[in-house]
Amino acid sequence: INLNKLDLSDNKLKTIKNKTFAKLSFLSNLDLTYNLIESIEKEAFYGLTNLKELDLPNNNLKIIENKTFYRLYN
Repeated sequence: INLNKLDLSDNKLKTIKNKTFAKLSFLSNLDLTYNLIESIEKEAFYGLTNLKELDLPNNNLKIIENKTFYRLYN
């Protein structure tokens, strides 16, 4: 999918699961602000090779698994 920006803010998301965004390799901006995110699994951002901006403020983050941001180069 050729999507550059995805705004999922204010959606009451609680967990970001493994490979949630795997098919969005063109994504450069991901907004997850103002959710209820408590945990992010280790391969949640797998495949986001062009991601430049990741917004996570105003969540309830308690668990960020090891290697969650692995291979996010930008």
